[in-house]
Amino acid sequence: MTIGAVVVTYHTSPRQLSRCLKGLRQNKVDQIIVVDNENNQHLAPLARVFSAQYLPQSKNLGFAYASHAGALKLNTDLILFINPDAIILPPAVSLAKKYLNQHPRAAVIGLKLENQTGDIEPSYGRIVTPLSILTRKFKTSRPLIQPALVGWVSGAAMIIRRPAYQAAGGFDPEFFMYWEDVDLCRRLSRLDWQIVYLPGGRVRHQRGASLRGRAVKTRLYDESADKYWRKHYPRFVWLSQQLMRSLYRRYSTLVD
Repeated sequence: MTIGAVVVTYHTSPRQLSRCLKGLRQNKVDQIIVVDNENNQHLAPLARVFSAQYLPQSKNLGFAYASHAGALKLNTDLILFINPDAIILPPAVSLAKKYLNQHPRAAVIGLKLENQTGDIEPSYGRIVTPLSILTRKFKTSRPLIQPALVGWVSGAAMIIRRPAYQAAGGFDPEFFMYWEDVDLCRRLSRLDWQIVYLPGGRVRHQRGASLRGRAVKTRLYDESADKYWRKHYPRFVWLSQQLMRSLYRRYSTLVD
């Protein structure tokens, strides 16, 4: 199996991107696409150092749009979507390939995200339904230590079969940021593909490095949540989710 990676950059430092691309090369990724949502060309020389294709965007249309644009440039069997502030650690790619070879109905592999101190970040969950209320804080109660079928995995480090990605139509560009991964996993599940969390595949992640403003992140998160509910449920459901989220915001901190 060949694998290609898509890295979407926005307010990304050369140091961060260098670490990300180095991790990809250490994992023997065959093809790398760097999609620059700032289009200021300052990362182009670095991309060339790691033999990555540099794809500047004339306008920032969001993570999902840029990720899909990058995926269209790949001709590999598998697609790895990874944040520029994430470092994939060997042998994560080889473990994912082995699992996919042994499980032909598995379409998506979610990797284990660790912060800079080694603590595990939530990166998977059950299928999101109206009973999930509103946020991804409602995840499985304890960390998984073996590969497991889940409802969704984080797009911060996601490996997907290219035929499955194409069959589902890829990321929906209507999601500017957040929830695009939950939406894609839901559509794949409806096509009878499996979503798998693989805890043996480790990724070191500096969370939220590309978008630091908490108020901005909360607004984008809420807008994408509304799009998810409108897309998959009747009007009264997404309106009720808006109400519950409003109540939740009164008694909780902003999203991470």
